[in-house]
Amino acid sequence: SHPSGFFSGLSALAERLRVAVSADSESFIFFRVGHFRGSRFLGCFGTWVWLPAPVLPPVHELLTASICGGVGGGSPHEAFVLLCVVGFACWQIWPRAMYRHAICSLRALQSGRVWTLLTSNVSHASVLHLVHNALQLLHFGPLMHHALGCERLAMLLSCACLASSTASVLWHGLLSGKPGGAAQGSLGASGVALSLVAANAVLFPRTVVRMYGVELSALGVLVLYSVIDLVGNQAQDDRMDASAHAGGALCGWFLAQRWKRSLVLWP
Repeated sequence: SHPSGFFSGLSALAERLRVAVSADSESFIFFRVGHFRGSRFLGCFGTWVWLPAPVLPPVHELLTASICGGVGGGSPHEAFVLLCVVGFACWQIWPRAMYRHAICSLRALQSGRVWTLLTSNVSHASVLHLVHNALQLLHFGPLMHHALGCERLAMLLSCACLASSTASVLWHGLLSGKPGGAAQGSLGASGVALSLVAANAVLFPRTVVRMYGVELSALGVLVLYSVIDLVGNQAQDDRMDASAHAGGALCGWFLAQRWKRSLVLWP
């Protein structure tokens, strides 16, 4: 072969090694987002594609700037509970609008109301539902705020909203096979609350948690909620959306496992 071809191959190999060493990337299950020389790249199955800057804005920075940018930082879980209270008030004033814009279902998404993936998580039509979820958020929120920090907690709450709604839509609308499943919607912050329960179980599995007069380990609380969801699902209790709960819990578990290595935690 011609020497120029040999040297070209060596040059290409050296360039690949230099990029591999100097570039950094983050894994997101099936794909990676990489940064090199100020540019962003999307990688999937060994193929990297350049992303223009407007395509991938720093979404997490936009989400957390207003909450965590103040003096001393904010409290994302408290802001979320406040949104839940506002959502409950809206149910009392505009129930028809809330039924249309604050309940997530496959039919709602097919109709173009994609915002219900988020709004349904702060939507509570029942005061008992609101109080229960608010207590969970206010109980586990400060623990996760201290362990993860404001920005990561805000990211956890946001991702849990999407995960719980998506899981509910996938189960009821596509997988369960029940008649009318496309119209069956979910609402409430239970999935988000369970993301905090799951994250707490990952970070502090042996820590004792006291809720409603019962003391259990953090991992035991997660197991208890899972059993309750399983029993409710077997009993076909329509008031309980086990799929949304599972989606939120899996999101909290995954993110906490991802962040755990970089945290300094007490035993």
